[in-house]
Amino acid sequence: MESYDSTRWERLFEAIYELSGLISAGPHREEQILERILRSALSLLDARFVHLLLVENERIRRLVLSRDERGREVLSAQLLSRSTNLVKWIQQEQAEALLQPPELLMEETGSFQESIAFGPPMSSPLFAGGKTRGILMVFPQESSFSSEDAKLLGFLANQASVVLELARLYHRLETEASTDGLTGLYNYRYFMDALHREVKRARRFEEPFAVVMVDVDNLKEYNDVNGHLAGSSALREMGSLLKTDAREIDIIAKYGGDEFSLILPNTNAAGSIVFAERMLRRVSNHRFQDDPQRRLTVSAGIAVYPEDGDSARELLSRADDRLYLAKSEGRDRLGYPLSPAVPNAPAPED
Repeated sequence: MESYDSTRWERLFEAIYELSGLISAGPHREEQILERILRSALSLLDARFVHLLLVENERIRRLVLSRDERGREVLSAQLLSRSTNLVKWIQQEQAEALLQPPELLMEETGSFQESIAFGPPMSSPLFAGGKTRGILMVFPQESSFSSEDAKLLGFLANQASVVLELARLYHRLETEASTDGLTGLYNYRYFMDALHREVKRARRFEEPFAVVMVDVDNLKEYNDVNGHLAGSSALREMGSLLKTDAREIDIIAKYGGDEFSLILPNTNAAGSIVFAERMLRRVSNHRFQDDPQRRLTVSAGIAVYPEDGDSARELLSRADDRLYLAKSEGRDRLGYPLSPAVPNAPAPED
């Protein structure tokens, strides 16, 4: 009867437990999961190299974890071309076929040939959605692997596949819950949560930030002439235009039917005015379909923390008041702290 090292299996279950905890870890959850898979395989199997190849949309992602001469772990990553032969090899279901990598892989991955010099590898596929999406390959330091090693690797690969699939599902649901279906921007719910977080952050670090409320001018008339499908297309274009000048840290959301809202962290009144005026010019200069007279523009109102309010409600109310004033003054305008409403620069003549 074959005997097993219970300590190694305990370590395996601990690694799987840690992997499961990364499912909701945040925006970089998948990278953390992949790295944890590699480190678990390297440690559990006392390996010299671990290769992980994943089939993605246009490329094949290859991660390698190795030990250098001093025993330190070294992680490297690269993207390989998505060749048909390489994908077919990764998606082979017979484990024996995986032991002999194709010449194409040998050519594209320099250290792969170096890995094989230490002995034949063990391989185990990663399944997702009924298909083999990747392969986990482990190379020995000196002697060949045992049957227990093969069972450990297979169990780790199976559980890692489940965790990766759950993490991707979690991310998709999380994205759908926070995203506007029409524009792809954040939705009202996400914006409000982000605004309350930003108020707390600004209080703690005593930093300013700006809230910008944006309303599309003349959208009803545009819909009446061109139809609601054209109006929806224009709103998608509008969302893209608003993102053009935004920083990575800025929050842009679809606030309502024809309203957008923005949070500009660490931005004072002067900075928010520069941003908003540039945004208005970009929209007014844009030619939307079937709008030769460029009637589709935006009006905006700005509120700045802390001078315009110390809470999310106060800031939204002040920004909304200034937006209303800008529209009442003629539209295509900006209402901001230094002046009730300032006309936007006129669009250039054709």
